[in-house]
Amino acid sequence: MKKKVLSAISAIVVVASASAMAAGQWVCIQDKCGKCVINDTERECGRCGGFMNSSDGEYVGNGFVKSTYTCKSCGHAVIYKNK
Repeated sequence: MKKKVLSAISAIVVVASASAMAAGQWVCIQDKCGKCVINDTERECGRCGGFMNSSDGEYVGNGFVKSTYTCKSCGHAVIYKNK
């Protein structure tokens, strides 16, 4: 019984570690309000809380792609790069 529990816990730890390593690395280049949230799971405008649409990205080296995100509601724009 204890071996099964330990095996299950080990499997959960491995899956959690793998998903954490798969998360992208996000770097803010320009954000005038400083409150926008852009990452693997969220794209929220810091001014109005609206959804941020992305433009086509451009490769900037070291595996990073730079993209501009614009709010659907208020038009606020930010620039992020991610790996």
